[in-house]
Amino acid sequence: MNKIIFICVTVLFFLTSISGVVTANNISLEMGESETTDKLPSDFVHSVFGEYASASWCPPCSTASEDLYAIYESGDYPFYYVSLVSDMNTIAKERMNSLAVYSIPTVFFDSGFIVETGAVGQAKYRETIEETVARKVKQSLEMTTSVTWEGNAKITVEVTIKNNGSSFYFGIVRSYVTEIVSRWNTNAGDPYHFGFLDFAIKKLVFILPGKTITNKVTWDGSKDHGGQTFEDITQENTMVISTVSHWIPRLKINEKGRLYFTFFVDQTSAGIPI
Repeated sequence: MNKIIFICVTVLFFLTSISGVVTANNISLEMGESETTDKLPSDFVHSVFGEYASASWCPPCSTASEDLYAIYESGDYPFYYVSLVSDMNTIAKERMNSLAVYSIPTVFFDSGFIVETGAVGQAKYRETIEETVARKVKQSLEMTTSVTWEGNAKITVEVTIKNNGSSFYFGIVRSYVTEIVSRWNTNAGDPYHFGFLDFAIKKLVFILPGKTITNKVTWDGSKDHGGQTFEDITQENTMVISTVSHWIPRLKINEKGRLYFTFFVDQTSAGIPI
């Protein structure tokens, strides 16, 4: 039975990686219980994660970049995001394809729980973050990301996840290696923030109730990453943002009637090299 479940989840995970590029104004066809609580909780259960689909030639993306970074800098919410600069990074473009991006800028909050297309403004992003942070996650998880600078563009990334729930957790861990001040600029000539370079970790995990797992890997920027090398990354300008998503797929349909699967993020953490 466990083998069958593993095979099914692996197939679904593969399907999300090859889905086509489509419009990102999405209507959700989601399975399971209601996903939101009545109000913003006083104690945050999970951190919100944003995947910001963009391109350096896109004029409205400059405004979206400013708004997202201003919200992050404010510290008002447990919020992290990555900038997927599609015309500068093929791995970022592949991730956008799996999220079924058609138009930019588009921000996927918790990998598609809410999708905001266009430069909607800081107030709207804040409203969406508040709604997303109040979402009922599938399981209560504690997650930490530790990063060690090894020198010569190498970092060791260690992600630890504790399952505080009463049932097992099956999910997908992704660790996004980013530059805090990106090497790539927006159309306005200002640098992106948290520009995505590549995944340090991308794998399935199984966590029994009350148990803790750890994944550890050394990522080398000087090696090939989608046709590029990043041997010039620096310790002070690197951040790794990790997420864990529940294995149950969420079927989404966009305004063009195209379907794709996504997996909602249940916890996020980040670390800078020490």
